[in-house]
Amino acid sequence: MFEARFMVRVPKLFLLAALSMIATVVLRGSDYPKVQIRPLIKTPSDSNLLTSTSPNIADPFQLNLNPYAQINPPNEAEPQGVSIDTDDLSAKDKMLWLKVVDLANAQDEDGNYANPFLHATYAELADGFRVFKIENNPTLGPDTAGQFTITKFNGPNDFSEARIDLNFRTIKQISSTTPGNYDPSFQKYSGLLGPNCFLLRLAETFGHEANHAIFGQRDPVQGTAIQKILNDRDAAMRALPLKDRYPPTPDVLRKVRAADEALQPTERFAQAAERIINEELQASQVRSSHRAYGRHNVAQAAKASAVSDSLPKAKPHSR
Repeated sequence: MFEARFMVRVPKLFLLAALSMIATVVLRGSDYPKVQIRPLIKTPSDSNLLTSTSPNIADPFQLNLNPYAQINPPNEAEPQGVSIDTDDLSAKDKMLWLKVVDLANAQDEDGNYANPFLHATYAELADGFRVFKIENNPTLGPDTAGQFTITKFNGPNDFSEARIDLNFRTIKQISSTTPGNYDPSFQKYSGLLGPNCFLLRLAETFGHEANHAIFGQRDPVQGTAIQKILNDRDAAMRALPLKDRYPPTPDVLRKVRAADEALQPTERFAQAAERIINEELQASQVRSSHRAYGRHNVAQAAKASAVSDSLPKAKPHSR
């Protein structure tokens, strides 16, 4: 299973508690809304990442998230979503998902997309030929907001199907921000906390996981290679004996480290995109609040005028 958003950290002492449960040995990283797991190895490009991935909300498509192609604005034809499969969602969850789609496709009074980068992300998945299944997966755990998994390969260097798991329950319960793994100045879910912002947090989480999908779609050779490294790691984890599993073998540690290193490029890409989506969601929320406030003032003024008109007019005094 490809968990492109999961970063695996190997401490000096491999935790016995983690090894006691194979299901949780596959450690969650940036999917954690509250837990940050730093990469094992710092690359020379780390110092340049913060400047090169600084978001530009005014023109988000100018961001060069990676050596791969940029997310281009969609053409005039609206994506039909044929590549996005929501059949596994319940009727209730599908309604919530459609509201996320509405956020992606929302336009302002001038016909501009209110959340252009989120829209471009959705459009790029919907216009592709690979299938991306959207699922509400509470089994990810209480600290895991989402996960991207390649599920079907198409030959040795490509894939045909993947899954985007969103943990609706966990996303709904997020009540604090978390610094980004590669850009501590970015606070995940910043400005989107509180019970009224659940859909915005759901949209931000989708944006992150969907950009893992875009990373793999733009470079399927690397995407499938990452998946296979993770599969190799997971198989080694499952093969650990129930007893005497500490310390783990050097081969298992090597595979865990290899998976951690393989995930870094896609995680950087997804987190940089998430920051842009977060900031544009905040901005569109502010604009919506201002419009609602303006409409409220107009309505109040109209009501006051109507009340005033209904009052009996005072007769002029005669001297």
